[in-house]
Amino acid sequence: MTYPKNRLDAAAAERFADLALACIHREYPNKLGQHVLTSDGDVRPPRELTPAFYGCFDWHSAVHGHWMLARLARKFPEAAWARRARTALGKSLTAENLGREAAYMAGRGRTSFERPYGLAWLLQLAAELGEWRDAEAWSAALAPLVEIAVARLEEWLRKLAYPVRSGEHSQSAFSLGLMLDYARVSGRVEFRSAIESKVLEFYFRDRDGPLDYEPSGEDFMSPCLAEADVMRRLLRGGEFAEWLQSFLPSIPGDGSAWIQPVAAADPSDPKLGHLDGLNLSRAWMLRAIAAALPCGDGRVRSLRRTADEHARASLEAVTGEHYEGGHWLGTFAVYMLTASGGGMCVWFTGLPCAGKTTLARRLGEHLEALGRRVLVLDGDEIRKHLSADLGFSGNDRHTNVLRVAEKAREIVEAGGIAICALVSPYVRSRDAARDLVGDGRFIEVYVNTPAEICEGRDVKGMYRLARDGKISHFTGVDDPYEAPPRPELVVEGFGKEPAEVIAPIVDEIERRAPS
Repeated sequence: MTYPKNRLDAAAAERFADLALACIHREYPNKLGQHVLTSDGDVRPPRELTPAFYGCFDWHSAVHGHWMLARLARKFPEAAWARRARTALGKSLTAENLGREAAYMAGRGRTSFERPYGLAWLLQLAAELGEWRDAEAWSAALAPLVEIAVARLEEWLRKLAYPVRSGEHSQSAFSLGLMLDYARVSGRVEFRSAIESKVLEFYFRDRDGPLDYEPSGEDFMSPCLAEADVMRRLLRGGEFAEWLQSFLPSIPGDGSAWIQPVAAADPSDPKLGHLDGLNLSRAWMLRAIAAALPCGDGRVRSLRRTADEHARASLEAVTGEHYEGGHWLGTFAVYMLTASGGGMCVWFTGLPCAGKTTLARRLGEHLEALGRRVLVLDGDEIRKHLSADLGFSGNDRHTNVLRVAEKAREIVEAGGIAICALVSPYVRSRDAARDLVGDGRFIEVYVNTPAEICEGRDVKGMYRLARDGKISHFTGVDDPYEAPPRPELVVEGFGKEPAEVIAPIVDEIERRAPS
C-alpha cells in the first residue's frame, strides 16, 4: 500500500489502526526485557504482571500502541474501525488494570523499569487522553501510574550526570523531548523546569555532532538529530539557528538533499529491522528542526527535502508483514504524520474591530471538530490576564506581542495549534513573533477590513473616543497600523460568512501540518 508522503488520510489511518488492534492484546511472543525477578511469585505470564500493557511484544510498544489508537480514534471518530479502537482501549484502560500496573511499577527492584523510553511514551498517552473529551474515565484511571512515572523520571533527572547518546531505547534526547511536551501541555511547572535545565546542561555546549558515525546497525533514532530536535524546543529562532550551525555545520543551505535514507537488510530481524524506524524518526525530526528555524534560513529547504525522502523510503515498509516491525512501526508512522513539529501558529492581525476574534473562534471550533489541539489567544483576554500590567505605548505593545508569541510557541512545540487574534500593529513585533515561533510554523493572516467598517462595528465607541481626544494611542486613529508587507494570507473580515473566510486558512494549515 502506498501512503501519501505528508498526510494521514482515512485509508492510511485504518491501516495503522489495524496494526495496533492486531497486537495490543496479543500476549505472545513477548519479551520481558525489563522484568526483574525478585521472588518465585514474579514468574507469571505478562497478562498478570502488567494487565493493561502486556501485548505488542513488550511493555513500551503496548503503551505507544495505545497512544496510536487513541490519536487515530480521536482524529477519525466516525470511521468504521473507531468503535473497535475505543472498545480495545476500554478493555485495557480500566481502573483495576491500571491499578495493578501502578503496583507493579512501584514494586521492589523496578526503579529503572522502562526508563526513559517507555515512561516517556506513557506521558504521551496521558497527554493524548487528556485532550480527548471521550477519554475522561481512562485519563483518570491512568493518573496514578502517571504520577509514579513522573516521580521516577524526576529522580532520574536529578541523578543523571551525562546524556545517553545511543540510537535505541536508552537515548536521553528523544525521551526528554516527549517528557517536555507532556510537561508543557499538562502544566507541570517543576517537572518542566527540571527537564529544560537538564537539556541545556547536556546539549547547549555541544559542537560538531558526529553525524558521520551514524547510523549504528541497530538504530531506530539518530542521536544527533534527536539532540537537535530537543534543543529546538528550548532555543528561540536566531539562537537555535546559531546553535544548529555549530552542532551540525554540514546541513546544506542551497535546498539540496542532505543525509540519505537507510535500508533494513532483514525487516524480520527484531534488531536489524530497527532501521525502518530510523527513516521515520529522522523524517519527523528533520521536519521539526526545519520548522523551528527563523524566516529566510537557507537550510530549511534542504531539511524538508531530506525529510520527504526519508518519509517516502519508510512508509511503505509499515505493512505488518513481520510482527518484529509491525508491533511498533505504525506508531512511528503516525507520530511522523501527526506530531512531528505539526504544531502551528495562526496569527490574525488587523485594525480594531476588523473581525479577528470572530474568525479566530470560528477557526478554532472548526479545527477542534477535526480533532486538532487548539488554543485561541484573544487580544482582549490577554490584556486582562497575561498582559494586565501593560499599557499601550509602542514598547508595551511590542512586549504584549512577545508574551503572546512565547505562549503560542509553547503550544506549537507540544504539537498544538495556537490561534492568536490581536491588533499587533507593528511589523517589527509580528516579525519577532514569527522568529520566536519559527517561520515554518507561523501563518500570518491579515484581516483587511476598511476602517469605516471597523468603526461602524465599534460598540464600545473607542474610535469615537480616540477621535474626540478622550483616549490616546488608539490604533487606526492616533497610533499607526502597519499592514503586513508579505502575509501568508489576506482575508476580508466583512461581506462573507466566516466559514467561507477561514477555508483557505484551513487549507494552509493542512498543507503545512496535515492532520
